[in-house]
Amino acid sequence: MGLRDTLRNLVRRRTPTPANDQVYNMGIQERRMPQHYAGKYLYETAENSTVVRTCLVQLKTEIFRRGYEWIKSFDLKCNNCGHEHHKEVEMCSNCGSADLRRPDLNQKMYAYEFFEGYINSSHQLFIDVLKELETDLNVLDDAYLIL
Repeated sequence: MGLRDTLRNLVRRRTPTPANDQVYNMGIQERRMPQHYAGKYLYETAENSTVVRTCLVQLKTEIFRRGYEWIKSFDLKCNNCGHEHHKEVEMCSNCGSADLRRPDLNQKMYAYEFFEGYINSSHQLFIDVLKELETDLNVLDDAYLIL
């Protein structure tokens, strides 16, 4: 971990939590059911139980210990049939077309800038948001990310 990452960790913020327990409006006709309270109690158990918290931290550490890496999806792609080639070819092995294209460098640069910079108003990196989602997934078995 470099100096840059150490400084980021000092000023990193968490995603803001709603001030109101009522996250969404149930509607006039709907009764509040017991399962709507389950999330609050599951999070309290996860935070207060040493055994559960240790398991969740270890799981998250293992999943994110190597971060993420960029892997090339294809070398050439056929514009006619969409077949992806993983080596240099003259013609498409699927349809025989010579209309092949390389990956777009602008897409790679856009994704690189997105993943390397702050992605929300809480000044979080994408990996930090994924770590919070991993906690939601492990505690509640649900996680949502809107891009």
